[in-house]
Amino acid sequence: FDGTTAGDEVSGGTAGLDWRNVRGAFMVNNELFYGAADGSFNRRGFDGTSLGTPTAIDTADQLVNMATWHSQVDDITGMFFANGRIYYTRGQSALYYRTFTPESNVVGAQEYTAVANLPGMSWASVGGMFVNGEHLYYVDNTNGALNRVAFSATGVPSGNSTQVSTADWRGRALFLYAGAPNQKPT
Repeated sequence: FDGTTAGDEVSGGTAGLDWRNVRGAFMVNNELFYGAADGSFNRRGFDGTSLGTPTAIDTADQLVNMATWHSQVDDITGMFFANGRIYYTRGQSALYYRTFTPESNVVGAQEYTAVANLPGMSWASVGGMFVNGEHLYYVDNTNGALNRVAFSATGVPSGNSTQVSTADWRGRALFLYAGAPNQKPT
């Protein structure tokens, strides 16, 4: 995806993960992070073709009561990682975030609101999301279209959205492949 045009669809050999149960996903280096319908938050290696063994991310649960995070994960409709934060939507009229440290698997206990609805769009209908450069791309689940909105360095989307693709992008997870630096997907 070059910011305007998507390449050909590729069927991946991702056996071992039932994508129907995924609730948002993002990558940091060679790691795929994703929520699941059972409320778990997981990580596993991903090289562009094969998935590694899943590891549940529970570390924060041992530090504070994270019942609210795990009870929200199954409602997540879209998720991405930027600026040390997990941003997510859960069918409500706001974009939320929590701090996250991928190196230590610590999800912040406090939920914050990044922004309420923007002109011409509703977070309640947002599906998959990802950030590329200075833009947040998101799927409008009402029609499946992919849209783009400005995403500032401080982590706040702003302005009007622009539709960039009318193809149907709806799905449980939408993420950019982010392998190790200088590694190209296979």
